[in-house]
Amino acid sequence: MSGIPLVTSVPTPIQTSILSSILSSGTHRMTQPDNSQIAPEDSHENSRKLWPGSPQARFAVVGNCQVLNMSRCIQALTGDLVPPVCWATDTIIENWRTQRVDLNDFYGSHERVFMQPWVWERIRDAYPQLESRTTLFPSIGFMGLHPDLIPVLIRDQAAPLDEGPLGRGHSSIVLLAWKLGLSIDETISLFNEGTFKRLGFYAYWQDSKTALIEEGRNAGMDLLPLFPRWASRGCFMHDHVHSKLFVSEDLARALLQKLGIQMQAGDPVEYVNDELANGSAWPVYPEIASRHGFEGNYLFKRPNHGYRPYGPVRYANLRTFITECFEAYDQHQGAELYSPRFELESYRELIEELEQKKKRGQSLAKEKFSPPLIQWGNFA
Repeated sequence: MSGIPLVTSVPTPIQTSILSSILSSGTHRMTQPDNSQIAPEDSHENSRKLWPGSPQARFAVVGNCQVLNMSRCIQALTGDLVPPVCWATDTIIENWRTQRVDLNDFYGSHERVFMQPWVWERIRDAYPQLESRTTLFPSIGFMGLHPDLIPVLIRDQAAPLDEGPLGRGHSSIVLLAWKLGLSIDETISLFNEGTFKRLGFYAYWQDSKTALIEEGRNAGMDLLPLFPRWASRGCFMHDHVHSKLFVSEDLARALLQKLGIQMQAGDPVEYVNDELANGSAWPVYPEIASRHGFEGNYLFKRPNHGYRPYGPVRYANLRTFITECFEAYDQHQGAELYSPRFELESYRELIEELEQKKKRGQSLAKEKFSPPLIQWGNFA
């Protein structure tokens, strides 16, 4: 297997923001399991216990939270035993890299291990003998549908803010408004076509697509033919780092075809539960969705903690979401919470304009945003 290709092109500011958000918050960490109770010497075994598969399975899967759906899709498509997964964390990877924990133990008798490039890149030098049994698959991150979604960072702390109606998922607009001392109505009024255009939200689609195709190349997989299939189905991401089940199915099929592994007839993935649907889900704002041929909304799906299936589906509408975010932020000093997004020129200009309007006593909520009343769902 060849090495991970280096990206030689110079990224745009938006691509830099995309990669920074995905990698640091991120694709690998937005909803990782809590490692505080995992002993370093057996960390990957704890991962096996949380999401068990069969030690005798032909395959195993290593990567971020997307391994949950990949494992189930591979099983359904092959009819084999369920591949065990390792939801890789920094602790697990570092233990493998330093060989404090032997990765050979995880590989065991598995014929092949499917692994995401960001993991293999960090451990490959320590395990050259495993390269022939390792097949890469891409980590799917895409901000074109959810460009407002960010982690909120806390100064002098390594981990992002966990508090909020959607855990670590936050709105750049809401955080900006809170830091400026805007009211809830004034914050709601910022959710409009003009704001989104000023902040460059519509440019995230193409730049996210470019970054995604490059991630596919890093894994030796051409995502260019697959992307139109996903986009034609409307929203193909639960948020910017959690893809929907049909995306994982396409990746699993591509892997198995690449290896010449026979798949079951019919549509076996039809009976697979989307594990990532148990977490939180960020809405595609109507102004963004309309540009891609489907209807959006402002309904923020709350997570079922612990990724437990069969839990209730609960939404927060925009007003409730903003209110609960403000309550979480109020537990901190304004200077403690920040986002690198605010360093972009588009954000700096908007912040300056809003500050000037506040100084003049000009109302920011002349036209209050009023989302349509929804008669279903469980709103808190």
